[in-house]
Amino acid sequence: MEGTEAQSTWLAALVASMADAVVGVRDGVVVSWNPAAEAMLGYPAADIVGAPVARLDPALAADAAGWKALVGQVSADQVVRAARMPWVRPDGEVRVVLVTGMSIAPDADGRVGWAWIVRGVDDSAQHVIELKHTEALTGLGNRRALEAALTLRSADDPPGVVLVVDVDDFAGVNSTVGHTGGDAVLVAVASRVRAAARPEDFVARIGTDEFAVYCRDGDTAWAIALAERIQAQVFAPIGADLVAEIGLSAPLRVSVHIGIASTTTSGPGQGVLEDAAVAIREARRRGPGSVVVFAPQLHSAVLRQRRLTADLLSAQEQGQLRVVYQPVVRLDDGGLAGTEALLRWDHPELGAISPVEFIALAESSGAIHAVGAWVLQTALGDAAAWQAVTGLVGVGVAVNVSVRQLTDPGLVDLVAGALARAGLPAGLLTLEVTETALAENLEGLLPTLTRLRALGVGLSIDDFGTGYSSLAYLHRIPATSLKIDRSITADLTTDSSAVAIVDALTQLAGTLGMQVIAEGVETAAQRRVMVGLGVGFGQGWLFAHAMTAGDLAGVEVGAWRPAGTAGSLAAVATLPGASPTLTVAPLTATYTMDLDRRVTSWDATAEQLTGYPNERVVGALCRQGLLVHTDEEGQVLCGERCPMLAVMSDGQPRTARVFYQHADGHRVPSLVHGEVVRDAAGMVVGALERFTDDTPHRLHVQHAEAVRDAAFTDALTGLANHRRALIALDTWRAHPRGPVQGAIRIDLTVVAQVTTTTGAPALIENIAVSAVAATLAGAIRRGGFLARTARTQFLVLTTVDNDQQLERHAQALRRLVAVTSPTHDGHKIAIRANVSATILHPTDTVADVLTKAEITSPPDPPTRNA
Repeated sequence: MEGTEAQSTWLAALVASMADAVVGVRDGVVVSWNPAAEAMLGYPAADIVGAPVARLDPALAADAAGWKALVGQVSADQVVRAARMPWVRPDGEVRVVLVTGMSIAPDADGRVGWAWIVRGVDDSAQHVIELKHTEALTGLGNRRALEAALTLRSADDPPGVVLVVDVDDFAGVNSTVGHTGGDAVLVAVASRVRAAARPEDFVARIGTDEFAVYCRDGDTAWAIALAERIQAQVFAPIGADLVAEIGLSAPLRVSVHIGIASTTTSGPGQGVLEDAAVAIREARRRGPGSVVVFAPQLHSAVLRQRRLTADLLSAQEQGQLRVVYQPVVRLDDGGLAGTEALLRWDHPELGAISPVEFIALAESSGAIHAVGAWVLQTALGDAAAWQAVTGLVGVGVAVNVSVRQLTDPGLVDLVAGALARAGLPAGLLTLEVTETALAENLEGLLPTLTRLRALGVGLSIDDFGTGYSSLAYLHRIPATSLKIDRSITADLTTDSSAVAIVDALTQLAGTLGMQVIAEGVETAAQRRVMVGLGVGFGQGWLFAHAMTAGDLAGVEVGAWRPAGTAGSLAAVATLPGASPTLTVAPLTATYTMDLDRRVTSWDATAEQLTGYPNERVVGALCRQGLLVHTDEEGQVLCGERCPMLAVMSDGQPRTARVFYQHADGHRVPSLVHGEVVRDAAGMVVGALERFTDDTPHRLHVQHAEAVRDAAFTDALTGLANHRRALIALDTWRAHPRGPVQGAIRIDLTVVAQVTTTTGAPALIENIAVSAVAATLAGAIRRGGFLARTARTQFLVLTTVDNDQQLERHAQALRRLVAVTSPTHDGHKIAIRANVSATILHPTDTVADVLTKAEITSPPDPPTRNA
């Protein structure tokens, strides 16, 4: 017995001193784990000895099938010799090891056992496994490595999070800088994501433009803070060295949207990565810069989106789609002027699907091309049939097109072919595109828009007047009409700022030769104001709801005229908020030059516009600098970019907006038109150019932008006002930005702290409101919205994880307001706040939201300090 004990002691000492890891297993339980196993394999003996062998499953995850095969061999009493296998350590590192295994005789209790000897391999083999789990371009881990790291989690681990980071519009980045430059941008993004994370966080590149950050410990609030750091670091300008390397002329910025999932919600393992992927899809739908935290209801939304996307592909074939038409009428006499085609989807099981929902799905899935083509052909066929109906001759149709359609190289040919098949004149078709879409991608869309206008098709700018983009781009769009957004129409008879907007936009459209159409006309009073402001056309329930093509053809001529048409119309000058019409008269000058580019004539208006007298210009070469054309940025237009030289080059007339250099050095904005001059034999002998002072247009642009900005801004605080708040409420309701959308209403009560406080009540109130506005502006969360919606009322829109967090945020704002104590004449002004929080649901109507938030009337006129 003593010899056996001594032998066992000697054997244990030998095993403990070995450089190779030695692992013993009896009946599925680990019974031995030497110090080399702890060092090499990463698990402490205290955690492993006595644990089921299944505790090591995460370590085998890199090649679970291979390990299972080895266990099968040993179980069959076969010896495994130096099998090369991957082992995943608890810290996520993957090592290559050589494994030798054999079965051992049953012990005194009859337990069957295995013995494993594990040896490390040389650096070259380790390098091979590192390559297998490393993404080549950025040097980060790859998806395989991330998934292996996630399998190491157990239910006992502290909460962890996964962030999926997706680069916004990376295809656009590639088209700008090329694929080599795109790779350089990805490397820069990878470096910045890595820098924003902690050293212990696992960062991987898991897709072409997609990265992931796995934080083994951290809650949702911490993840949101990390997401904000990542966005801030990624958005910083690309360095000058990289800009030079990829050939850019100016710094490049990229943004990212981020999806977040927590193991608290998703559980351990790879489920958290799948849920983060659901969140990133939602973030991608909401737009650039969005951060979305996964919530269980997102699964339901994803399932609905997937079903609708799949069903939409066959909806047209199954007769579920239909096109209806809303009449567009002349506002002065009510005569029918045109129609707008609207798409409807009647799902056999889910009922009527909102266009807001299914159009977005059609765009994201690419189905918009097939669906759009069907709508176009259907609308053109119906419009062609109307031409044989008394009262509908000359009535055309407007069809909405998305940016995805406009970027399709085949769109122009598609439209031309559809017109030819329907036999409809091109002038009876108008294509509508939203103001926002044009402003965001004007350069890319201009060639297609120009070709469509060349077909004779009309172009209309939809939902006009609510965007923040500069209106100066309008002159570059070959549009024939613009449509005033229904939100402006709705306030036309109650809000002077709405009148000012329509007045300014009508004048601006007039300088560009565009027709103006008012959307959402529902009352006779709205119609009268529109007519008084010079708006020519309108559509809305005052005239008719959308109807089928057959119903439209069956309506009697003149039935569009609403009651009271013969009544008096308000004059512009009597409307509240209407501005005096800008009456700057444009000047048009003419000059000619011969084929040698010498000026041959120069009229008196040309002298007035440029400051150069006739005797100095006639006979001079244009290149001597007297007739220098420049663009908006001041770049000289020479060669083919010069309208006159281009005209003489190909004989085709040109129209463009340029700048002339005045004799005193300032630039003159001009609209120019050039055409060739021919002799009696028809030979080109020179060119003629007429240039018109474009100052009126630019003044109208400045006026319209100033009016629009003022109409959406509270005069006292500089915050968004009631009008902008209504638009924001509708946007947040229809396009959720997080698990819970919240509206917080703050109502103030202002009390003088000391009875001897001097000053009129309105002045005291203004001081208090201004102070609270500044406090709230500094406390609003990233991505939130703040507006002054009434005299002593503010609205905050925010996203949170749950109802309780919304209520805590509301109370925090209440406490902030309570400690805001401005002074007047040395005396404090006390402010009390009543705060209420409301959840916004996507199914709510705008009316529901306004009722819940108790925001039912426009604010009192803003008052200013004397």
